[in-house]
Amino acid sequence: MDRVIRGILNEGKVRVFFADISNSCREICELHNCTPVASDALSRLLSVGAIMGDMQKDGRLTLRIDSCGPIKLMLVDASANGTIRGFVANPDADVPLTERNTLDVSKAVGELGFITVIKDLGMKQNFSSQIELQSGSIGDDFSMYFRESEQVPSLVAVGSKIGTDGLVSHAGAIIIQLMPGADEVDFQYVERLGNNLPPMSMILSVEATMEEKIKELQEFIQRFSANASKSKQATSRKRALEKIELDDMRPSSRKYPYIDFRPNREIGNEVLTVENISKTVDGEKILDNISFTIGREDKVAFVGPKTLATTMLFKILAGEEEPDEGTYKWGVTTSQGYFPKDNTKEFDNDLTIVDWLTQFSEEKDATYVRGFLGRMLFAGDDGVKKVRVLSGGEKVRCLLSKMMIMGSNVLVLDEPTNHLDMESITALNNGLIKFSGVVLFSSQDHQFIQTTANRIMEITATGLIDKMTTYDEYLESDELARKRQVMNMSTSEN
Repeated sequence: MDRVIRGILNEGKVRVFFADISNSCREICELHNCTPVASDALSRLLSVGAIMGDMQKDGRLTLRIDSCGPIKLMLVDASANGTIRGFVANPDADVPLTERNTLDVSKAVGELGFITVIKDLGMKQNFSSQIELQSGSIGDDFSMYFRESEQVPSLVAVGSKIGTDGLVSHAGAIIIQLMPGADEVDFQYVERLGNNLPPMSMILSVEATMEEKIKELQEFIQRFSANASKSKQATSRKRALEKIELDDMRPSSRKYPYIDFRPNREIGNEVLTVENISKTVDGEKILDNISFTIGREDKVAFVGPKTLATTMLFKILAGEEEPDEGTYKWGVTTSQGYFPKDNTKEFDNDLTIVDWLTQFSEEKDATYVRGFLGRMLFAGDDGVKKVRVLSGGEKVRCLLSKMMIMGSNVLVLDEPTNHLDMESITALNNGLIKFSGVVLFSSQDHQFIQTTANRIMEITATGLIDKMTTYDEYLESDELARKRQVMNMSTSEN
């Protein structure tokens, strides 16, 4: 079981965190099919993320590394309740071994780049901080982050061990922090701990139970407290050893769906042309003169507060609604798969899951159809369940099975991450990244948008903003922020 251990020392002036998340790292890196050095780098960031998630009382945080190395980008999303997920932009990254014949994480990540930490604390605005990378080794970089951004002197040691099969066998981290009120003796104490700390891979690979590792960590800390110059502090350290607590990470028995959208036909250059579409509903103009053209490599996220407008546009493109004005034209080589936000009509029947999915398959063999249900973790007996009684999450998994079995080369998805657990969101995220066709989608998941989209559109009160960019760059652009403000104010002033 993956766990995070917390310890309070020196009357609250030093705190220690130890994470062993070997199972989670192995599963996540295997899911992304990472090379050994990409697994090592992502496991280090996941380990830091697990501890930083544990530091929060509630909410979520995102760790992001943008770098010049072949890995390019890594993301980790962690929460206070122990859930964690990770992403690496280039899982195929590979670099030569170091002179000591070890994996060169620093070179794979690169020394030039940025660490960004975003904390969602349940308030109106998230806490966000960014610093430059120091070495690309992850440990040194986050030591600097804590010191510069949170003004907490910290020792961060991270590491992982990759087995001969190329998979993560061990992964974890130790973070030791000086808290307010710490004096020179405490600084020296932490310095001695850092100088004598064995490599993380060695600590983690020792064949021992978690309880035995805790005892070993206690004894290690106590050895260095015995040399303190103040007997009072030595005594307080000894008492504090009894305060080490364990926080369980989410058990590693998770199962990830397998989502793989494979188009039956390669898409041509002409995909979609939308010209001057307008639509009024109940006296309110939802779409006003919307025009755009979609290219064969576009993965477009529709963002912003006008979610009703996006839903209506998707319904029009799927043929469920007609525009009041304007036209749209799909290319002759395109085939569309549509994922509606409201799927009530899809399941308003008495079909079993297998019979329902068979409707959308060219191959009517039941075994073939059940294979697509199995990808979305429907067991054999689930196939005879009536679709009418399915839960929200089960209906979403059925719709994703439908989109896979149809083999469309254009996917239109209206908030597909609703009702999905983190494992399914991760699988869908990876499936869309690998998809060779066109995607038009909306979502409330920031990381999902950032890692999937290469083009951002926002329907405003007076028109459409359309930019070939990532989501983060779109949000950070002062020029686009002013444009959104002007376009959304125009109607309210008239």
